[in-house]
Amino acid sequence: MGPDTHGNVRTLGKGAAPSFVYGPLYKRSQNEQRDFDKRVEIEVQKVTSTLKIEMEEKLFEAKEEIEVMDKKLSKAEEDMEMMKKKLSEANMSMEEKIDDKVKAGILAYVDSWVLLLAQIENHLVMSR
Repeated sequence: MGPDTHGNVRTLGKGAAPSFVYGPLYKRSQNEQRDFDKRVEIEVQKVTSTLKIEMEEKLFEAKEEIEVMDKKLSKAEEDMEMMKKKLSEANMSMEEKIDDKVKAGILAYVDSWVLLLAQIENHLVMSR
């Protein structure tokens, strides 16, 4: 029989075109293409909606984490301010204690000079 030739259906002669025998293949392939395109579009919509839902959930979780971190930051800032206040108070208290000790030391030093002068004066008075 030989190889198939373009545009003829075997055993039906030269006048029988494939579209007469099998129907309009072009239209059939267009319908198949449209059906395929619809299925692809539906799948793409499913995937994008799923991804959108997942992204919204992740965004919500991230916002919750940010709120928790903001609260922790605020608490840490409050604690830091409290520690600064306590440190300042402790520093002032320490300065007062140091001032008191310095004053006491100076007074003791002056008292020792007064005693020394008194002893020298006594010694001078007795030696005359």
